[in-house]
Amino acid sequence: MNETSGIAGLIYSRLSSDPTIQSVCGSRIYEGVSPENTQFPFIRMQEQGSHDVLGVGGVRILVPSLWLVRAITRGESFTPIQSVADAIDTQLQGRYNVINGSVYNLGGQRSSPFRLTEVDNGVQYRHLGGLYRLWAHKA
Repeated sequence: MNETSGIAGLIYSRLSSDPTIQSVCGSRIYEGVSPENTQFPFIRMQEQGSHDVLGVGGVRILVPSLWLVRAITRGESFTPIQSVADAIDTQLQGRYNVINGSVYNLGGQRSSPFRLTEVDNGVQYRHLGGLYRLWAHKA
């Protein structure tokens, strides 16, 4: 059982159903690398690491998984993606539910905010979101 696949599906499902995210990013939510020539703004989610928490006898109790989830835009301001970053937080902070019927999400918590400005060939890119710890266990 790989709980991280279920967590990725949960993140996508929550974000893609949010009306604010839909109005600003549409369906442009990607795990890992976004396609070349993707229209801005969009959301990128990337697993940063996970580990097993084991009980007596090596029984896996749960899997804490850390994900970087952020909105990305091109330009000189964070303003176009502020509402998206807020919606990401609303969808991932403290929420519980069942993932794919076989994995339970025991909740989510932002570990830290994330804000980055970078320049590539004279073009500015802004990233805004957070590092989220999500806990999952097999149903």
